[in-house]
Amino acid sequence: MQDQGSSNDTEEQTNSISQNKNINKQNLIIYNYQNDKDIGPKSVELDQTTGEIHTFQSGNQNQVDQLHRNIHNGLFETFLPAGYPHTVAPAYLKFSIYSNMSAFLYTAMGFLSAQSLFVAIGSTMTQANVAAAAYTWVLKDGLGQLGGILFASRYGRNFDEDIKKWRFMAIFALNVAMYIEILTLSFPHHFLLLASLANVGKNICFLLASASRASINMQLSKNNNIGDISGKSVSQATASTLVGGAFGLWISKVIDITQVSQLYPIFIVLTGMNIAASYFSAKVIDEIYLNNQRAYLLFNEYFQNNYKFSSAAHINHIEVFYLPNLLNMKVCKFIKYGHSSVYSLLEDKKDKLYQQNLVNQLKQKDRKFIYHVEGLNSRFRTNFKGFFNNGRPYKIHINMKKEAENIDILKSYYFARLLDNQLNKDMSYNKNDSNTNNLYQKIYEAEQEYKQIDFSEFENQLKGQGWSLEYIYLDSKKNRYSVDIQGQSSINQQ
Repeated sequence: MQDQGSSNDTEEQTNSISQNKNINKQNLIIYNYQNDKDIGPKSVELDQTTGEIHTFQSGNQNQVDQLHRNIHNGLFETFLPAGYPHTVAPAYLKFSIYSNMSAFLYTAMGFLSAQSLFVAIGSTMTQANVAAAAYTWVLKDGLGQLGGILFASRYGRNFDEDIKKWRFMAIFALNVAMYIEILTLSFPHHFLLLASLANVGKNICFLLASASRASINMQLSKNNNIGDISGKSVSQATASTLVGGAFGLWISKVIDITQVSQLYPIFIVLTGMNIAASYFSAKVIDEIYLNNQRAYLLFNEYFQNNYKFSSAAHINHIEVFYLPNLLNMKVCKFIKYGHSSVYSLLEDKKDKLYQQNLVNQLKQKDRKFIYHVEGLNSRFRTNFKGFFNNGRPYKIHINMKKEAENIDILKSYYFARLLDNQLNKDMSYNKNDSNTNNLYQKIYEAEQEYKQIDFSEFENQLKGQGWSLEYIYLDSKKNRYSVDIQGQSSINQQ
């Protein structure tokens, strides 16, 4: 569907016009293109001597060719943004193909699971309780929407942090929801419970999909054409769901929709294809903002590659977005932001060096974060630190100042990684370590290395590798602090 070679076609058409129409070389020939994909323009010849104008169709085109071009142009105008492929990112076509393949599959599955709901509620319905069945149907929709609202209120601020993960999880939730709907065939007397749970999953899916799609459209646009891309994505999704619904209808005619034993094999195949399509659609998106996992992978390679940053495309290629954080070993688990308040840190019964170190950090005017190191206080977590804590026997806690900006968050994370490098030289550190001088020596060495960094050059290197520092999703914005060192000192928590 691309317009490659259109310039060569135009040259051939010009030669054809000159030969067939015996056009004077001094005459003006004006081509009229109906749109940017038109390779068969209408032409106007202006005789500069007599002033006569002749209108004709360029080339030797028959009606079949013209019909083919009209269909071709119509499909472009309906489903692809104006100026494609020059007005969209290179990943646009792959993303659209995979995402619409997923829409086709989950629509077919949704058609079958919806029929399961009708069969299940019909098996318990009599003439006397038709109204009760209707109320049950409305109630399960209401409970499902309420579940979606609660989910958004709890996790809404995290949606932009990891678009690919949430989008993939949305499809996963949708597949689980449809399996639950099928279960109503086996347990019709628990219809309200099962149908409500399924609706919660569906509402979570649609909420995540719509929230992530807005950010994805921004990444796919090149010429300030987000509105055009969004509109065409709706057209594509509508066409995919129409075809998917027809496919689901055909399947329902082939199998017995009331038999779970016939539904599950079909669903297993469609689910596998759906999740694969969703995975590949998310895989082609390159996110340019640092979050927990991308920052962890980026600085791992930074220290391994002689202090050189890897590109955003490379980090996106090696990150894992299809696992929850608990099971994902590529997520940083030993650096915690805002885990404890500054008050609680000062009140904790620690040695004098510990408290003095915190006070000295609070007094620094040129730094907008404080830190402290804590050993793992659970034998279970210590024994399984490889799973729970990236193999570290300690955690590095960071609190940001109230007015801290993105660059300050980046500085704090970089310092934490410098401190981690020093502590990693002695993996025997734990909460009850009696050699506190050894800990503070490592802190001192990390501080000295931190002071040597030119963060202006640091930023330029990151931007040169395709990273954006406009947003950095590392700080939870919890337990921030402010300090007044004039007169009576006070520490305020946000």
